[in-house]
Amino acid sequence: MIILENVSIKGFDSRVYTINFHVRTNTINAIVTPALFDKDRLAKIILGLSKPETGNIVFLKNIMKKCYYNSLHPLPQYREFTSFVNEYVSRDVLEELIDKINKLGYNIDENTFFNEIPYSLRIFITLYTLLNSNNELCVFVDPFEYLDDTLISLIGVEMEKSVEKGMTIFIITSNGNAIGKLHIHNLLDLTLGLRTESVSVDEKSYLSGCVLIEVYIRATRVNDYIMKLMEQKGFNGFIVRNNKVVILVDKRFKTGILQLLSRMVRERKIRGFRVIGVR
Repeated sequence: MIILENVSIKGFDSRVYTINFHVRTNTINAIVTPALFDKDRLAKIILGLSKPETGNIVFLKNIMKKCYYNSLHPLPQYREFTSFVNEYVSRDVLEELIDKINKLGYNIDENTFFNEIPYSLRIFITLYTLLNSNNELCVFVDPFEYLDDTLISLIGVEMEKSVEKGMTIFIITSNGNAIGKLHIHNLLDLTLGLRTESVSVDEKSYLSGCVLIEVYIRATRVNDYIMKLMEQKGFNGFIVRNNKVVILVDKRFKTGILQLLSRMVRERKIRGFRVIGVR
């Protein structure tokens, strides 16, 4: 489960938006925003790459592999893109992708792949590749820019397949019309204040049976060391709260985690830690 709790984001128009969004993993989730909303900032908070200034984000699953797509970022050039596709997808998936493109009226093969095709099709290939990767969490910012209804529908099908394989997807966009063409499990519309029925979680339920340990990590290394802690048995999740990281540890594994944290302090990987509560 991923929980955004009173997370505040300041828009480019200086308006402050407060986000409360609780979703299960292995779902397709959409956040529709005003045009001047800082979508890149929200994406990085969801990915754990940035901390919210106020509010909490809680991950109740060890998510190790993540990907991020933003339509404002330039697509890779031909050689880089070929390497990107080959790294993320198998030959079977590549053949399936080429077949789908040819059914749209193109005539390409592996040798001409991605060469001299429309920009919209390059975006489609990028999204298709990421959705067929082994990432557990993918966040897409305005992914449907330049795509027609056919390509959006095809991407929607791939999203549903990816979720069945264990991926969790967040779409952050100002294009509410495109969202209406997809099968969305949870929707938060910041333009209307609309939210579909989502998973309701209170603090007692997700902290029950946990030891809360505040860990002092240098801002530039938060992601690295949280990933290290996620590998440990008994690690139940973490909260990013007011520029601090609080890890949730199963009471039964408290001793082992504390020993690991002590070792990380001696090795100067973290600055320190303290137990702040037991639930």
